[in-house]
Amino acid sequence: MSYAAAIKNALGVEPTIETGSRGQFSVYVDGKEVTSRKGGLFAILLRRPWPSDQDVVDAVLSANISQ
Repeated sequence: MSYAAAIKNALGVEPTIETGSRGQFSVYVDGKEVTSRKGGLFAILLRRPWPSDQDVVDAVLSANISQ
């Protein structure tokens, strides 16, 4: 499942996902950035894992954005 679908299914809100360089993305809900992941060579070298769908949904909840 995509992050956007996970957020919409869990909370009923429509997020915007912006991608950047390798592995970089930001998730916005109602124009507010709720979570992001830096990408590029640094992330690859550190083997930073991708957040789970639940981690992204939790980030939206933590930002006090829901339904």
